[in-house]
Amino acid sequence: MNSNLPIQINDQSLSKLTFQRCCTDIILSNKHRIQSLTLSNLFIIDYFFSSIENISIFFQLQAFTLNTIELTNLEQLLTSLAVLPSLSSLTISTSPRININTFWNLIFQLPTLKYFKISDDITYATYLPISINKVSSIEHLIMNSKSYCTDIDAILSCVPQLRRLSINYLYPGYRNTNHVLQFALSNLTHVCLKLDQYPFHQFETFVKDYLSQVKVLRISSNSGLTYLNAERWEKLIVSHMPSLEIFDLQHISTIL
Repeated sequence: MNSNLPIQINDQSLSKLTFQRCCTDIILSNKHRIQSLTLSNLFIIDYFFSSIENISIFFQLQAFTLNTIELTNLEQLLTSLAVLPSLSSLTISTSPRININTFWNLIFQLPTLKYFKISDDITYATYLPISINKVSSIEHLIMNSKSYCTDIDAILSCVPQLRRLSINYLYPGYRNTNHVLQFALSNLTHVCLKLDQYPFHQFETFVKDYLSQVKVLRISSNSGLTYLNAERWEKLIVSHMPSLEIFDLQHISTIL
């Protein structure tokens, strides 16, 4: 076997016993060659992290995917990932038992991260204002989770290099009228939003704040008929999205 070839590991088709052997015979023996790692089984995840003293030994790891429903040690795991010099892609599909502020601060401390996707089943009784004081290198952000506009304001204030944004289930909420943008998202050109009961006037504010350079905009909405007002769309696009090339609107409305 060529010792210079990169290795990709995916545990989805492996039993715990098979993975234990794989961990000993392949993973740890070739730690310098592993570029992609996907872990889905909770028991395998626990075994994997209990078998290594320091995750920094995987210094070639570029893409890491966690597909598990529950993960109790997520904070410790994210903290350890900060030492990986090549980690550019992170996907987490879990219901994290972690404070939302802590979670995003840990994500934004990953120094080389370019792609981040989060899918979770958290349902908040109300919005949780996020307080973050970091700048992230993320360029592609996918949030398949319930998100309030206040949270998105905080998150977008930390990603000046963002190019692509996808938010599934964006909810309205109290928005600080004194919110000040730290920088313009001048690289943000591709946006996909699923809006849930999101008033059009709040969406207009979102556009004015963040989408001045957008080229591709895809929207799904279910809030009122204002989203079907062609004149308001024309005014919004001409005034605040002059670079728009592709516009796709799907509107769901209940007929009584």
